Amino acid sequence: MRVIKTTYCLLFLFLSTVISAQDTNSHPKRNIGVELIGHYGAVVKNWPDFPQRKGASLIEANLIKQCTGDKEWHAGYFYPQPGISLIVGSMGNHDILGETAALVPNFSLVTNRSSSWGMRLRIGVGVAYFNRTWNVNNNRDNLLIGSRFTNLGLLSFNIRRDISPKLSLHSGLSFIHFSNSHIQLPNVGINIPAFNLGINYFPNARPAILKNQPVTETHQKVLFNLRLGLGWHEFGDPVHPTGGPKYAIYTGSAYLSKRIGKIHNIQAGFHLSYYSSFYRFITSQEYYTSDLRKKSSTAIIFLGHEYMMGRLSFVTQLGFNLHNPFYRDFRSSTERGKSLKSLNSNRLGLHYYILDPTHSSKKNLYVSWFVKTNLGQADFGEVGFGYTF
Repeated sequence: MRVIKTTYCLLFLFLSTVISAQDTNSHPKRNIGVELIGHYGAVVKNWPDFPQRKGASLIEANLIKQCTGDKEWHAGYFYPQPGISLIVGSMGNHDILGETAALVPNFSLVTNRSSSWGMRLRIGVGVAYFNRTWNVNNNRDNLLIGSRFTNLGLLSFNIRRDISPKLSLHSGLSFIHFSNSHIQLPNVGINIPAFNLGINYFPNARPAILKNQPVTETHQKVLFNLRLGLGWHEFGDPVHPTGGPKYAIYTGSAYLSKRIGKIHNIQAGFHLSYYSSFYRFITSQEYYTSDLRKKSSTAIIFLGHEYMMGRLSFVTQLGFNLHNPFYRDFRSSTERGKSLKSLNSNRLGLHYYILDPTHSSKKNLYVSWFVKTNLGQADFGEVGFGYTF
């Protein structure tokens, strides 16, 4: 578990460094702003045995940078505001669910800049720490969170009102999700729909947008990609068995990709995975009598999309299982929605390219992080690297 925690911490430090370095111009301090946001909602009951709770409240301090147009991809996102935030708050039940603290790289899309009114969409992915988790001795009721460290996903939609060149107010709805990607059980997860209210402040006033900058041609070639990954999970359903070993999942992908404009990259290909947890169960329980390693593996065909932000990209992949015998024969026989879970396999994650793929037409190395799911249920967390030809 220490290795997993260290991996996630290093991943966060890497991402926060990338985001903070995405945009520079001749007056970088003029681009920096701060905002304070309050979120108030409730933890959604998503499991039959669920603890009592009051309202969930979280406070967020976000350091943001205004993209001004000195990078070619800025215009494709309407000159966004990347940032990194600290979130602290309560889940509504101190004794069982406790409190959390999180660091969240995030990305805001702001519309209608020429008017004092507009809309704002914000997406964030980060790492959270919980001071109360499931414990066999003194906290068996917390089936939602089984590990100190989890992933955090943030989505918010706001209405923006500019008060002055330095100050803006915004308010709207948030959705916040906590999960450890099935790395440690139990992991029912926490989902919080919330109302939010925030204030945004640029000490030197919001910088001017540099429109009509020279644009270089983006390559449109179809590229071949190879990727290797290593994932971890505990074997079981969302709540048991607890205290088991962390099993490795070895993954490989081969796919084609094609750049569409400055911010889109489409993908199509195959994933192969080998589950050491499946093999351990199959051999210990004599579940099959032949082709044991083959039946511990999966094969997936997928379509994917990348939102490109310079060297960093946000990746979604929708997959269909061509070969998944163990999940079909054993795991899905005891779960609701079994037919869809045995067919559908998705990935959500990030790529960071060593060379800027806007101008590099081939031979590019990237590192990546993914959460893999069966339908919408987490299966494992994964890190890896790939190469584009």
